[in-house]
Amino acid sequence: MRSLELERVGEGVLVVQAGGPGVPYAAVHELGTVGKGGEIPSIVPKPPRQWLTIPQKDAYVGRRAGEFKGELFFIKAGTIAFLIERQTGDAAYLLVRRVDIKARPYLAPAAADAAKDEVIKQQLTDVFGSSKMPYEVTRV
Repeated sequence: MRSLELERVGEGVLVVQAGGPGVPYAAVHELGTVGKGGEIPSIVPKPPRQWLTIPQKDAYVGRRAGEFKGELFFIKAGTIAFLIERQTGDAAYLLVRRVDIKARPYLAPAAADAAKDEVIKQQLTDVFGSSKMPYEVTRV
């Protein structure tokens, strides 16, 4: 809800935008990445980094792999790699070059359902006015 913006851009056209700095994941989940047939570029590490680090244990969640220099070693297996704990041999981080996410729309279906609700239609009319209700949901 923090990221939703509503804007009337014409008769019968209401634009709903979601995402932004507060919820950077919103658009990725709604639209998916190109590698999975979506619209947003694949998730890749920021240069000069070469790998995305995915924690494999709770102790590593929210912490950078660089904090554990000397405690972890690198091992590569094909297109993926791991940072392994020296003492236990357990995987600390999975390393990948890119991540793609399949679209899992949640906002567009909810907006389409809401546009059918008579109470919500009246609220939209009160706020935005329109001679052509309900608003058509074509893109979120």
